[in-house]
Amino acid sequence: MIKTILAYLLLLQSSFLFANDANIKTKLDAAKVFLSGAELTHSATAEIPGKGNYELIFEGFAASINENSLQVFTDADVLILSVTSRINYLRSAEKTQEVIKLEDSLKYANLKKSKLNNERDILYMEVDLLNSNRQLTGGDKSVSIKEIQQFSKYYVDRLVDIKNLMLGVDLKIEEVEKDIKRISNQLNEVIKKRNQPLSEVVVNVTAGKAVKCNFVISYLNNNAGWNPIYDIRAKDIMSPLTLNYNAEVFQNSGIEWKDARIILSTRNPRENGNKPELYEWYLDFERENVWARERTMMMSKSANDEALQMGMVASKPLLENFVSITENTMAVEFSADVNYTIPSDNKAHKISLRDYQLPARFEYYTAPKVDNNAYLVAYVNEWKNLNLLPGKANIYFENSFVGESIIDPFTTEKELTLSLGRDKNIIVERKLLKDFTEDKFLSSDVERQFAYEIKIKNNKKNNVKLILEEQFPISKNEEIKVELINEGGAEVNKTKGILKWVLDLKTSEDISKQFVYSVRYPANKIIPGL
Repeated sequence: MIKTILAYLLLLQSSFLFANDANIKTKLDAAKVFLSGAELTHSATAEIPGKGNYELIFEGFAASINENSLQVFTDADVLILSVTSRINYLRSAEKTQEVIKLEDSLKYANLKKSKLNNERDILYMEVDLLNSNRQLTGGDKSVSIKEIQQFSKYYVDRLVDIKNLMLGVDLKIEEVEKDIKRISNQLNEVIKKRNQPLSEVVVNVTAGKAVKCNFVISYLNNNAGWNPIYDIRAKDIMSPLTLNYNAEVFQNSGIEWKDARIILSTRNPRENGNKPELYEWYLDFERENVWARERTMMMSKSANDEALQMGMVASKPLLENFVSITENTMAVEFSADVNYTIPSDNKAHKISLRDYQLPARFEYYTAPKVDNNAYLVAYVNEWKNLNLLPGKANIYFENSFVGESIIDPFTTEKELTLSLGRDKNIIVERKLLKDFTEDKFLSSDVERQFAYEIKIKNNKKNNVKLILEEQFPISKNEEIKVELINEGGAEVNKTKGILKWVLDLKTSEDISKQFVYSVRYPANKIIPGL
């Protein structure tokens, strides 16, 4: 009986000592980054000393953990009893390479300053030595004028040299102090960003024997995300487009993603995924109190649905092995071929995803009523399978940066339209022709006639195709009558009020197009913007 009690006490003691031993460090293996948020996966190894219940405390997690998404797996023959997370305010993130480099730079700068201070102190000592021996004494022997002159010259020359050396040392110290201040400010800024309290994951397990356990811990952190960004390069209008598909990844989780596998997902786990519901639509006269109450109930239901969905989506984050690009039912995922290190600085870090060569047709477009410039436009057919997302695009044409544009793949059009920026070598001018513009007063109405001329000149070395579009107004009131008097040979879309010319411009060719329209309306009324 006594032996049994002693054995039980020893088992409890071993469990207690194990539970209160140093925390178990984890390694971040992978980060699946969503458009908003990221699923982080850590690994760790723990030694279970024997049979019994144990509390394992894992460290090294992001500052904020979505509790619903927290999952722990192990390959060992142990039973996981419970999993919880908590904040450790006494422990912060390990030093990053940036912090280590800044601290080394600061240490070197302070050492350099100390050496310069030593040089200055020695120069001060030499000045004191000279000053203490300024009085010439020869004992009983008198000092000659020549000796006095020699000593005076030496004293003055050496003192000048020392003062100049001291000035040089002071200037060097001033520069070093500036470096120390800059490095200190940068270091404080970095430390301030990373000095977030980190999370710990507490796992209670029960084991039947001593065993070595490999653990995988995953969770969702909201302080991360990525944005698509594109580089579009066109060598000339005869060559295909090059589309560089990139991602800007940012994170402020509190831990550095060091040498981690990065997976980018087009899914957003924070979006409400519930399908919309249509409810009965009743018409009645407004009753303010009833309507306010119903609206409040509807808003409350919507908020609850969204909160429920957050829990449902976040409760099933899984990290699997993917090829470079995987199309899932709900999203597309990009897996980087190499590991990346992304610091917790909330700055954009660029990751290259894919390079595509896209056949395209090119033409120029101008709408001089809005902008007196001609824009080069590329139309791409083979784009549906590129898994593009709306994002900013940097445009390069003929090896030069020409500006920024927007890619919007969420369109039903067969062709993806990419604006490659304005071309100053195509001159466009639009002016109102005064000779054809007049106002006529007809009984109680007034009729105003407008005539415009568009002049275009091709200063490029090659022939170009240009789409010219103009506009005439459309009446939405039966009292306002609009008549297109002269369309100038353009294709006319009366529904939208658009005039369209398709022009083939030869090198150095200039052409002009004119159109005229009239607006008739009651003289006692005003049409804004006319």
